Amino acid sequence: MVAVYSTFLQRAYDMLLHDVALDRLHVVLAVDRAGLVGEDGETHHGVFDVSYLNSVPGMRVYAPANFAELKAMLEEAVLRWDGPAAVRYPRGGEGGVPEDSGRAPAAVLQRGPTSRWCPTGWRSTMLQAAQLLEERGVEAEVVKLNIITPLDAAPVLDSVPDGRPAGGGGQRLRRQRGGAARLRWSRPASAPGWRCAAPAIPPPRQRGRIEAAPGTGRSRAGQAGHGGAAI
Repeated sequence: MVAVYSTFLQRAYDMLLHDVALDRLHVVLAVDRAGLVGEDGETHHGVFDVSYLNSVPGMRVYAPANFAELKAMLEEAVLRWDGPAAVRYPRGGEGGVPEDSGRAPAAVLQRGPTSRWCPTGWRSTMLQAAQLLEERGVEAEVVKLNIITPLDAAPVLDSVPDGRPAGGGGQRLRRQRGGAARLRWSRPASAPGWRCAAPAIPPPRQRGRIEAAPGTGRSRAGQAGHGGAAI
């Protein structure tokens, strides 16, 4: 087991690929400071681990939301998983919500008719944020992801979370919904929540040919090229 801050772990990305994943070693990473870290400073924000750990072959990533889940997920990663794993947890204490949400890939913490929200972090913080939304007229359903890699999108296929960075949970959920990788975000005046629409993907442009220009010995792009030669 290796205990390390999220922001420092990104410096070891090459070792994760070549020294851990290539041999599918049973290395368990306790990833501290996952998410925003407040007074620790901007260089300590753990905002990239969800994306880069998702690209490591064979990796499983757990996201506990309190100490009970942290203990249970560490135990599962060490004793009942045989490949590389990461247990990512945020800075600070758990707050006042100590209940374990179970071992399912996702759990609904709060029902809501307006929109669905898929956060990670301390459970108490999730519910406090949902309360602030409710005070502003948004009754959000809170779906907590226990395992974020590999991602089981079945419990939240109808949600459209804001996870725009490449490799983030939101993008992967949208991909499993069948949406395109490039999304257009809009906020209709009649709806309180954000919506996304996948634009039509244009057909691939026709490739040109490389031809020798007469009498010059130089090459030129075929007429079908787009601003240059394509082989």
